[in-house]
Amino acid sequence: MGAVGAGMITKALTGDQLVLLSMTEVVCVCVVIAILTVAGDLAESLVKRCLNIKDSGHTLPGIGGAFDLIDSLLWTAPALYLYLRYVG
Repeated sequence: MGAVGAGMITKALTGDQLVLLSMTEVVCVCVVIAILTVAGDLAESLVKRCLNIKDSGHTLPGIGGAFDLIDSLLWTAPALYLYLRYVG
């Protein structure tokens, strides 16, 4: 639950600058983001397994490719954007 802790600390430190979200909303968003981060990583692993490849690229050796760097962002960034755009 590091994401929730980081979100609460950020909300506490920013105070009036982050008036868009209440502390309850910050906790809820952080929980959803944490779940989507894991889901994005698992989905990327599933794609690589189905294609029988170990690395998604050779541009950045040693880390599994560029797709491994952004797999979580592909799920979390749109979710956070949609939340802030339509709910927050």
